[in-house]
Amino acid sequence: MILYPELQHFTLADVYASTFDLVMLRHLAAHVQEALRWPLAPGALPFLAQTRDEYSYAHRIVLYQNRDTFERGPLFFVGFLGKKRLDPEAAVVEALTEVDKTLIMELAKAPDILSYSSVELHDGNWCNLVVFRKQEAKETVTQHQMHMLAAHQLAPQYYEWIRLHRGILLEGFTPGQLVIVSTKFYLFGDEGREAAMRSGSLTRTYTYMNAQARIYEYSYPRPEHVVVEL
Repeated sequence: MILYPELQHFTLADVYASTFDLVMLRHLAAHVQEALRWPLAPGALPFLAQTRDEYSYAHRIVLYQNRDTFERGPLFFVGFLGKKRLDPEAAVVEALTEVDKTLIMELAKAPDILSYSSVELHDGNWCNLVVFRKQEAKETVTQHQMHMLAAHQLAPQYYEWIRLHRGILLEGFTPGQLVIVSTKFYLFGDEGREAAMRSGSLTRTYTYMNAQARIYEYSYPRPEHVVVEL
């Protein structure tokens, strides 16, 4: 597994500072790949593991499908990085925790969701990576009532901002070939600032519980082929 020194002090200091997001998502994917090497007993899925990596980051990995399902590409992913508020209400934190626990188990019912992994950074923020067998399978997540509760009701109260990446694994589950296709930036409330996302476009705004969200989207050129072994 490749080590990335820049991840040792990876933080979510600014919504636009996304230079190393791809590296972090590949790092997450590499730990999923490592978990796929562990022997799993029949009927052990979904399989949940908690580990700590070489940077002392805490990982939580949930596997929903067997190893061979990850070998056939292309696969698709959504990567989430969220900067939490300094003082979110305890009730909101508790509600998000319960939603997360419920969603993990509910996703096991969707055959095209392969894995859901998270890493806790030193600053207490989290990054998530969800891998899908089919591109349209992410709608299973976004339309789930628990996800909608988290995204539309709890997120504006808990986060200052969110970066949401959508991408592809071109030739099966090879973390080094994980490529970001587009990114949405969600800026909530006063922390949303008045500036537009560089090189991006404002797609929509909405207000929930007096917290306004500005959503900017940027699409990247899709590469014909990528070969970077991890």
